Amino acid sequence: MLGYRKDFGYSGMSEPDQLINMVQLIITNGFFGSHEMFRSNPDLGGVEKLTICDPGASQMLDAPYVAMKPLHPDRPSLGGELPPFSIGFVKGWKRAMSLLTICAGAKILGMTAGDLPEYRQGRCTVLRRPLGHSVECLAKAGYGGATSQFEDWSNSTAVCRAFNIGKWEGAAVSALQSSIEKPVVAMLKDFVAKRGMKGFLSHEVLGRGIFSTGWTSGSGPTESWNVVMTNTDDGALVKLLLERYCRDWDGLSDQMKWSFTFKEVSLLHQHCAMFLHFLGILESTLPRAQFPAARERSMSVFILGGMDAELKLQSEKAVPPGDLRGVGAFRNLVVTHESSQALEQEEKAQELAQKVARATLDQLKGQLESDLVRIRSQLPTKESRTRETALDVKYLKERQYAEFSKAVVDMALEPRQAGLPEVIYYGIFREDPESKPGAPAIHKKVQGEIEAKVFQHWDALSTSPAKTRPKPQTNRCVEGLSLLSSTDQGPVWPGSLDSKFNAESAEGKELLALKQAFLAEFPPSEAARGQGNRTTPAQVRATGQPDFSVEGGQEPLDVSRLVDLLVEAAPPPADRIACVVGRGARPSVLIDKHYRIWLGNPNADGECTYSGELFGFNTGSFEFKVVRQHNKRDVSGVAWRVVSDMDLIVVDKVATPLCRYLHSCAVNHGLGEVSILEHVVEPKLHAAVEGEQEQVPVAYRYNIHPVTSLRTNVFRANPLQQTSEIKFNNMGASWVGKWEQLPESKIVDVLWEAAGLVQTGGGLIELGGFVQLQGNKIVPVKPKMYLTAMVKVPPESWVQLP
Repeated sequence: MLGYRKDFGYSGMSEPDQLINMVQLIITNGFFGSHEMFRSNPDLGGVEKLTICDPGASQMLDAPYVAMKPLHPDRPSLGGELPPFSIGFVKGWKRAMSLLTICAGAKILGMTAGDLPEYRQGRCTVLRRPLGHSVECLAKAGYGGATSQFEDWSNSTAVCRAFNIGKWEGAAVSALQSSIEKPVVAMLKDFVAKRGMKGFLSHEVLGRGIFSTGWTSGSGPTESWNVVMTNTDDGALVKLLLERYCRDWDGLSDQMKWSFTFKEVSLLHQHCAMFLHFLGILESTLPRAQFPAARERSMSVFILGGMDAELKLQSEKAVPPGDLRGVGAFRNLVVTHESSQALEQEEKAQELAQKVARATLDQLKGQLESDLVRIRSQLPTKESRTRETALDVKYLKERQYAEFSKAVVDMALEPRQAGLPEVIYYGIFREDPESKPGAPAIHKKVQGEIEAKVFQHWDALSTSPAKTRPKPQTNRCVEGLSLLSSTDQGPVWPGSLDSKFNAESAEGKELLALKQAFLAEFPPSEAARGQGNRTTPAQVRATGQPDFSVEGGQEPLDVSRLVDLLVEAAPPPADRIACVVGRGARPSVLIDKHYRIWLGNPNADGECTYSGELFGFNTGSFEFKVVRQHNKRDVSGVAWRVVSDMDLIVVDKVATPLCRYLHSCAVNHGLGEVSILEHVVEPKLHAAVEGEQEQVPVAYRYNIHPVTSLRTNVFRANPLQQTSEIKFNNMGASWVGKWEQLPESKIVDVLWEAAGLVQTGGGLIELGGFVQLQGNKIVPVKPKMYLTAMVKVPPESWVQLP
């Protein structure tokens, strides 16, 4: 027997007490048992395979020795047998002797393999496994006889010499024992136990320290990320690397499964480091409640390799801290968060703005109510103001007729009273060959002209009655108001409140309702509105405004409102009757074969917004006839028919509600009564009040209906000829013979251009060559097709008018 040498792995014969302990352990746990003091399963981490070493001369001189080829007792042809009469050093001598002792005892007792427990049957075949298989590095990490006595684990060369293993195996064992954290070693053991060592993890990867604390992959192009790519004590980077390593290896096919090279694992290490770096930035960016879900989502993308290319680009092209948006998965999370955060902030801002707006409105309402209480206590009520307006209009009527007639008589009698000779003028007039049927004679026209001049002269005289009703001078200015303002004409709504809120908001609509209620109770100062006025009036002749509080509060159509037909760009209809191309701000107009009207915007620069006249109905003549229907459409043309005092008429190219125009006549021109040709005009009356003899008229509101005979003017347009050039002023003649198909809506309608009023008591003036103005009458001049709203047309498109 040779003497004991630890580096030969041979400790001589087993002592009895040691042999008894080993036999007990083998019987209890099996030869491949998992007991901490006895491990013999070569497929487990930390267990050496049995080897036989040749004690050559070099070994006798304490030089490193190399294991012989594996010994195969079952297949000697594979080589590795010991030559006859040679000696070898057996690794695992005590274990083998213990197992042989057990087998001999079982034979003596007459036991067979079937008498042994099932798990021990497999263990008894260990000696038939190949001896001398290459030592796996994990078998050297902390278990087995020699390991408990070896101390210099940080010296890979010493490890190689002690365990008779190669360079990278020794380096791997050294790393596992000295520089890799214990939790990481446990993970490695678990992964190797499930997948085996061969083809899964190379000794070089372990030996070069990729899993060791302090190792870094930040070098060369990634040197700026050196700190980020360094393994730390917490092992987070190494654990993620192992998880990603296993996922990539498991995803390979069986033919492709082989351990990754050091270069490949280093690149994977860089990806893991960059991922954890950006994950930390993401954690500081997202709210705490959102980060776990974002981390799980990002991790699932990274584990599958979805970020590798972008992480590599960031590590080579960027410097710390890098751009989180440079990685698509992180960018999506950040953009989603920023969008939700912006939306949340916007919602908070809107909520705050709404609270502020509501608080502001409540404050304004309180101030308004306080001011109204003060105003109502000092100013006349609405009923008293209505009576004042009625008295003003009554005075204007009396002055217009009685006082002017008296002045005419006085002027006629003045020469006689003064003893002056009476001068009588005679004139002979020829018959006008171009006079229309029913038109007055020429001498009546001259008479009307003279009377008009006389009335205008008399109205301006200082000796004429006052132009307004004499009444006590009252100061309507109210002091001590907090929100409203007040003048000697009465309370005024502050214009600054109109822009206080968004017009479409609830607060804006509520404030508008308050304003409308205020204006209904306290109409603005009776200054001229400029509707149909050719001159600015010198003074206000009467007080008040049209009262729309009756008949359900219905008000006239607002021709300044904007209507968006909400259509996309469309080509013009192919079948058309007439079409005129617009210029400048005026849109193109088209009439299709179904007599529908289309508006076109030929400009490509922007949308077109238009309101006003569309086209005329060509030249023509008036015919007096009985029209029984209450509308403007007649089988032979367009009838002059007014149904309501809120109907629109056109004066000086401006569409105006009739009641507002009558109000302007009274307030601006002193005409307390104006008639309408072939219509009866009567003031609307408030309901009778008990104790009062007369019903009070509604301020500047009228009931209008045709004369009893239903006789009226009908405009008959001359039809278009084949040689006629279609223009805006004649394209309406396309409806000749189809007058019942004339469109009528709240957006487009036929309106009559009415003559301006002449301040005369009974004059006669020809207007436009079509109709006459006799006395204080509104007479029609000519019908036109008008837009009764502001219509928006998209660029280079056409819209159909309803």
